[in-house]
Amino acid sequence: MKLNRAALLRFVAMLLALGMACASMPLAACRGEGSDVVRARRFELVDAEGKVRAVLGTPPGGGTALTLFDVAGKRRVALALTSNKVPTLLLLDAEGKPSAELTGTPETAWLALCSAGGKRAKLAVDPDGTSALELTDAAGKMRAGLRLSPDGAPKLELTDAAGKMRAWLVLSSEGTPWLSLNDAAGKASAGLSTKPFLGPSLLLLNAEGLAKLTVTSYGVPALMLAPAAGRIRTILP
Repeated sequence: MKLNRAALLRFVAMLLALGMACASMPLAACRGEGSDVVRARRFELVDAEGKVRAVLGTPPGGGTALTLFDVAGKRRVALALTSNKVPTLLLLDAEGKPSAELTGTPETAWLALCSAGGKRAKLAVDPDGTSALELTDAAGKMRAGLRLSPDGAPKLELTDAAGKMRAWLVLSSEGTPWLSLNDAAGKASAGLSTKPFLGPSLLLLNAEGLAKLTVTSYGVPALMLAPAAGRIRTILP
């Protein structure tokens, strides 16, 4: 089949255009291969109305951050790796205030739950291996804490608004439970415990002295009275 002059000219023009296009493209693209890398300092994802809904970039000062926005333009999710290599995930409410935060460092990791912008509950693992749950009031003061030491001893702590520990309950790694009630100064005023060989005991004490009621493992009750200083005065029976 013979080509007329016009068809031949169109074919030659198409070849020239294809050659020019390939000359302006990377070699991999001319070969029909897809590019594996896209490089930029900042990426913005917009919705159908042109509103920014996500930003990925490198903020000033170093680090990397991915931020997600709602339709109102409020920041709702922030995932960041700071310049000192600390990863953080932050969840925010509709007003842009933190509601949950997850952070991990080489020494510790913790999860905080927030209300009205303040931390109200915190779950953490300390550098020594102690795991802890802390509950705080609206002023940011810890009011209750639950801890598990590396040796497996759990402890419950209750604190007043002044920061004084008023009660704590612990179970030692050997299996001995102990309940302590403290006065307003944080000093022990009553204690309750039980030991495998000594039996249960109740301890009452103040600045004047102490009283200890014990039931031995043989079932014999005993009462001990002692002043703050000096020897034991009374033992019953």
